[in-house]
Amino acid sequence: MKLRLAIMLLAMAMALPAPQANAQAPPSLTISATCRTPPASGDGGTFQCTSESARLLAPAGFAFVRATLDGGFVESGGPKPACDVEWTELVALSPGSDQKEPRVLTLRARANSQRGYGRRGPGWANCSYSVQLVPYVTP
Repeated sequence: MKLRLAIMLLAMAMALPAPQANAQAPPSLTISATCRTPPASGDGGTFQCTSESARLLAPAGFAFVRATLDGGFVESGGPKPACDVEWTELVALSPGSDQKEPRVLTLRARANSQRGYGRRGPGWANCSYSVQLVPYVTP
C-alpha cells in the first residue's frame, strides 16, 4: 500500500510543472531531536524528558511527501521512549486537487528514566528522520 501511494505521488510530481524556473530542492531533508533524563533517584522516583520541538519547513514551492518519511530511533534507552512526528500546513499539490501534503514537519523525542532495583539509569531518545519533497502549484 505504501509503495503504491509513493508511486502515485511520484507520478503526480512528475506531471506537475515546476513552480519556479529557479526552484531547486534537495531530494530529501533530514530532521532530528534528542532528550536525556537524569538517572532515577534511590527512592524510586523517575524522570521524564521531552526535547524541544525541532521544526522543518519545506522550501518555497515544495511540500513534504508523508509516505516517504523514513527513520526513527538512532538510539534509545529506558522504558517507553518515543519519537513524536507532527505534520502541519497542508497544501493542495495542484489547484482543485483533494490531494494535500504538509509544508511543516515537527519532531519531538520523549524518554523516561529507568527504575527498579539495579536498573536506575537514565532514559534517552535520539530520533532522526528524512523525508522527500514534491513541488506544488499555487493557484
